Amino acid sequence: MKVLALITYRVFPTLMGGQKGIVLFYNYLQQHADVELIVSKNNKKRNVPKNAHPVLHANKTIFFNIFLYGVLKKLVRKLKPDVIIAEHSYAGWMALLLRRATGVPFIIHSHNLETIRFQEMKRWWWKWYEPYERWIHQKADFNFFISEADEAYALKRFGLDAAKCTTVTYGVEMHAPPELEKEAFLKHTGIWENEKVLYFNGTLDYKPNADAVVVLLNKILPLLQKADVRFKLLVTGNRATSVLKKQLMLHPDVVFLEWIPDVSCCYRSAQLFLNPIVQPSGVKTKVIEAIGNHCTVISTEAGASGINKHACGEKLITVSDGDWEAFTQKILLYVKQPQRKTGPAFFETYLWNNIAAKAAQKLQAVALCNERK
Repeated sequence: MKVLALITYRVFPTLMGGQKGIVLFYNYLQQHADVELIVSKNNKKRNVPKNAHPVLHANKTIFFNIFLYGVLKKLVRKLKPDVIIAEHSYAGWMALLLRRATGVPFIIHSHNLETIRFQEMKRWWWKWYEPYERWIHQKADFNFFISEADEAYALKRFGLDAAKCTTVTYGVEMHAPPELEKEAFLKHTGIWENEKVLYFNGTLDYKPNADAVVVLLNKILPLLQKADVRFKLLVTGNRATSVLKKQLMLHPDVVFLEWIPDVSCCYRSAQLFLNPIVQPSGVKTKVIEAIGNHCTVISTEAGASGINKHACGEKLITVSDGDWEAFTQKILLYVKQPQRKTGPAFFETYLWNNIAAKAAQKLQAVALCNERK
């Protein structure tokens, strides 16, 4: 089976959670299928793999891809895929045009319900995006959703056929111990061995992440400072505004690292990962990564939306949104407990190997169904 994916934003080099989700999904899918990628031209050439074709206009000028229709059609006929995957609903219209021209079925791989995300981010066009999002998911031969919650919402709101939908979540790899051991990492960051490490990670020009950092600085830290516990809040993430960066760097109980190549050493050096996100759409990849690295997570209910709580067990602790006193009390309770490893149920659900195998079965079924037509 050959799979062709349309990816309209930069994923090479792979730096952020969304980029990792795309690249790792296809890396593991290659164990089950022949994968080709059509990617945007703003990817770094030295990082683009041999199976990727940098042809597309990126999201800011996505509609200019209509002028690449002939190029894309020739590329599809040359590569002869059995299935086309549109990464995100906003790439779906291109896949639809290519299906009409070549007969190749297409799947939408949704990473968020975009209408909800655009509304949360106060994008003025969100009301106009909703009818398109509903229409393009209806037109797709199959739909992958990032969580069971998103899938249930789409089935009801978009009027989709349940037989043409499934959940394909974000995943984790089985990590070897990080090259930088915990003791050396903490020494490098200036954190003392007797200080508890509380961790937050995220791209900081993304409003929900920036808002979460503000909550940590203005709501959580003042409450923690009243308690009898020595701690440091470790924050990693690039693209912070100058104002936010200044707040982080001047705060005495915060260690801010703008970007590091392997955040697994941060997760494994922390007693707790804190996730005070209050926007419920999609899946917070940082929560899955934290638990995959055996780090217990304290989260709001919204921040844990879309996560399989049963699979996470005691590694995921949730509190009501906005109840920062309760959030702080959970931190103080769990930061003193011995660290436990993440259970096997989590890895059965969230290992990329298992996720890719499930997706490959659905892709094969779509391809076979199309052959019978």
